[in-house]
Amino acid sequence: MENTQMNSETKNVLNLLSYLWKCPEEAEKNLKELKDTLFRIPNVHNLQEIQHYIILTINNILNRLNKSSSHERKLKCLITDIIKTLCDKTRIDNINAFFTISRFLIEEVYDQEKALVRNINEEYKLIIVQAIISLIRALTWNVIQQLYTREYILRLSPMFYVVMLLAKHEQLRSLRMASIECLMSLVKVDDNSDASDIEIRYQVSDVFIFYLPGILQGLSEIALEDEIHGHNVALLAVRAWGRMVALGLQNYNPIDSSPIIENDTVLLNSESVTSLPRTKWKDKAKIDAYLQNTQRNLAWYKETDGKLSTIMSSLKKLTHHSRSPVRLELMHCCLHLIELCSTTIPITISKTIEVLIILSEDENDEISHTSGTVVAMMSEKFSSEVCKSLLENLEENFYDSINALPRVCNSLDESEQLSAINLLVGYLKLFGNTHLSQVLHSVNHLKRLMQTLVQFCELERDVTLYEEYRIQDLEMAVDHHTPWKNFRYCRSAAVQTKIEVACGLLAKCDVLDMATDVLLEYFMEDEENRNEITVVLNNVLVGLTASSNVINNLPTVNNIVSTYLDPEYWNLPLEVSYNCMLPQVKNNVIQICLQLEGLSKIAIAIQGEFKPFLFKALYAILEHAGSGNQLIKTAGIAAIANVSVACGYGNVTELINNNIDYFSYHVIRKIQHAEHNESVLNVLTVVIKYGDMNILQSISDIIGGVLIQTCDKFFQERNANAYLRVFEMFIKSIMKWFNIDVKIEPIKSKLQQKMEHDDFEISNLSLTDQPDTDLGKTAEEMYKEDLENRKQQEQELEDFEPQCEECKKLELPNEIQLTTWLLERCLNFLPSKNRTRKLLVLEILKNGLEIVRDWEDTLLPLVHKIWSPLIDRFKEKDDSVIINHSFQLLVTLARLSKDFIRSRTAKDVLPQIKKILIDLSKLSYLKDAGAAYRYTQAYKLQITIVQQLGRVITDLDLADCYINEAMEAVILYLDDKQPLPLQEAAVGFFCDIARFDKELVLLMFQKSFPEDGVQNDKLAYNKNKQAVLQKIYELS
Repeated sequence: MENTQMNSETKNVLNLLSYLWKCPEEAEKNLKELKDTLFRIPNVHNLQEIQHYIILTINNILNRLNKSSSHERKLKCLITDIIKTLCDKTRIDNINAFFTISRFLIEEVYDQEKALVRNINEEYKLIIVQAIISLIRALTWNVIQQLYTREYILRLSPMFYVVMLLAKHEQLRSLRMASIECLMSLVKVDDNSDASDIEIRYQVSDVFIFYLPGILQGLSEIALEDEIHGHNVALLAVRAWGRMVALGLQNYNPIDSSPIIENDTVLLNSESVTSLPRTKWKDKAKIDAYLQNTQRNLAWYKETDGKLSTIMSSLKKLTHHSRSPVRLELMHCCLHLIELCSTTIPITISKTIEVLIILSEDENDEISHTSGTVVAMMSEKFSSEVCKSLLENLEENFYDSINALPRVCNSLDESEQLSAINLLVGYLKLFGNTHLSQVLHSVNHLKRLMQTLVQFCELERDVTLYEEYRIQDLEMAVDHHTPWKNFRYCRSAAVQTKIEVACGLLAKCDVLDMATDVLLEYFMEDEENRNEITVVLNNVLVGLTASSNVINNLPTVNNIVSTYLDPEYWNLPLEVSYNCMLPQVKNNVIQICLQLEGLSKIAIAIQGEFKPFLFKALYAILEHAGSGNQLIKTAGIAAIANVSVACGYGNVTELINNNIDYFSYHVIRKIQHAEHNESVLNVLTVVIKYGDMNILQSISDIIGGVLIQTCDKFFQERNANAYLRVFEMFIKSIMKWFNIDVKIEPIKSKLQQKMEHDDFEISNLSLTDQPDTDLGKTAEEMYKEDLENRKQQEQELEDFEPQCEECKKLELPNEIQLTTWLLERCLNFLPSKNRTRKLLVLEILKNGLEIVRDWEDTLLPLVHKIWSPLIDRFKEKDDSVIINHSFQLLVTLARLSKDFIRSRTAKDVLPQIKKILIDLSKLSYLKDAGAAYRYTQAYKLQITIVQQLGRVITDLDLADCYINEAMEAVILYLDDKQPLPLQEAAVGFFCDIARFDKELVLLMFQKSFPEDGVQNDKLAYNKNKQAVLQKIYELS
């Protein structure tokens, strides 16, 4: 039954063929039916038997067609589909049939008269190319052997040429990919061909060598097109390129493993038989002679090798293609060439290894691992005679890559930079310990490499020079960011990392001495590029980490450390002057940071072996760790942290505690001649900052010496800020060590305060200072009265013998006494004209008073001394920052000394504060969230005063008249046209006053917002007024 059905379908095909011969007017209908019938026939054997008749019929129809007819164009489309189906299901066993079909397909897509690809539908072009692929794959073994001979080279040429045009110039990606696939099918390197059939490969390659130059050039152009054309096209082009090169240049005589171009020196100077004549051939006999006589001899291999090496060099661009499948295919291409062509095209193979070297540093693990493995294997073979010429070629390529790096550096193309650096890293790994010293044995080559790395590491010189007036942190916080290293050309983090790897390999590959000698020579001689030289030198030192011979390299390390610490390079000017302009100062800041970074990297690299250098470098590092320049301080802190860990200490605090005698010796010795050792204060600041209570006694002695030094007028002018930073750090450290925090007590109402006052009287502990008697007295009168009372009490105590040890006057603890002296000394700097100096003093006084708050006999005299210079600061109306910090100090004074400064605050300070608030309320009016005013110091001053003024009033228990003056100023900020944060602060102020005396607030509101009439200008206050009244209601 099944055979009957097959015979029926075969007869149906024969009948259709008969109709096509007899009834050409019904060709379209019959061709459609033939196409469908062929598609349905499952039996290839039956179809094979009538294949010849189908081809004859098609050929007959084609001979009758008019090319200009649109109707007959449809018939050709149907014929093309029939040909594809026929080739998919049968084998072409006749070479004439092959050329008949191929000629039709090529003519369908290419106009020979105009020498142009026809302007037809791209989908139809795709069908034609797919038909050609099916035709080639349908060829029998006998036809292949007959076809791939030099006799048919000219007849095959149109097919190669047209398909190559389609692959290069068409837009449809599937068409381009099919064209490349067609080329691979033509030369039997597609996936359907048997790559192990050496006989066929050799026979095909003997024909393909005549198409080799144009095809390979075209494929390389396709592979290097812009990535917008799609990565699949580039991937397939690379695959085809590699397979075709391997086909044409494979060593088909693998028994002889020596390089072919070294075997025959006789022909080296002979004329190349592969060179085509400049004029076009017109004589067929000459063409045939050329085709028959061309052989793959030494000259052919040599010339082809040179041309292919150029193309391979251009394909290196694909190593930084954005799509990993393309890079993976490039890797497979290189491996294929190395496996099959290493003896035929050694120059190209050296370029191929270059590509693998770059890919060995690829971000894709599969690519980098496989490429790295092959590169490592090649490195092991360099000692053999077979690879001697390859090694020489690679050395030359290495020198060329070094010379090309500056151009790549200037290109600003990050992907190209990364590829170039990857190549350098790969070469260094390839040569390794065995060959790198030999490769860099030439001083010129070594210097060229160092100069190239220096150029790659060129830095920007625009860094900040601002100076901190405070040290905000007490914890160890190492900043791993390096803001002093802003590379001019290498912006990518990946490129910077690879540069570090390349430099580090110089230490790992046993050329450390050679590299550092050259770099240190440049360091001392080339001042202009010293920053960049230091960067390279630091990166080279990182390579010591993995060195198995660190101890033998210690003399080199010692040489570098000594150079870095040389005063000529360490103590660079950091202030702008007539002899040192701003650009030079910025350059010096970068240089110091880089040298600190270098010491840090050395410590990390050699770990415990850094201990012999500890005392040589420790004090010098601390000098810069306490610098006022933020960049230098950051670099110094990072260095001291890394040195601590490298030398086996848990942290910087442990390092300082264990070496406090070392620090004390140097600081005490140098503080006596501070005019020549100004940086000693920086060291002291860092020691205090990162030490703990264990160093208090040693630091106290040093601080005492510093206090004596500050009496010198010369140092008051030049080094006052440095001294004050030391004092500030000491005060903050005392607060940290003794857990001294700011204590804020809740606001008490007048009734609560009266009840406490009555309790004191009942307990026979009545207060001696009555507000009514104090009111009206000046600060001097009050203080003199206090002194008289105190003298009288002391006289009474002297009249009798103390009966017990507890009755003796308690001596102040060391930290309290030292803090007292320090605060008194700082007061001398408060009237200074230097703004930073005044801010430091105000900060020191604010924190220092917290330390002595429990020692009233010490606190009140200090408060009295502070008062006079403090009130002058409120007169500096043009400096909101000074007034802000002064007010914060006033808040602290009010909280700690209470009514001791009540009268003087009300008379000396409150009127100025009221005026400031009234004046600034006009500036902040209608300033919404986007206004620039909110970023000004004046706005910050408003916020500070309005938020904390209520606390000052309640702490001092001011009289009602003074409270009313303050409320008159703050009530302006209840206006909803003021910035919202100021409105909230004003509401908070009135809530504080309400807790103290709510009747005062209600009276003020009744006065400011009368109920008997509507005032349109007061409507803006309603929202905030209601919020205050609601709070008062809750308090009731």
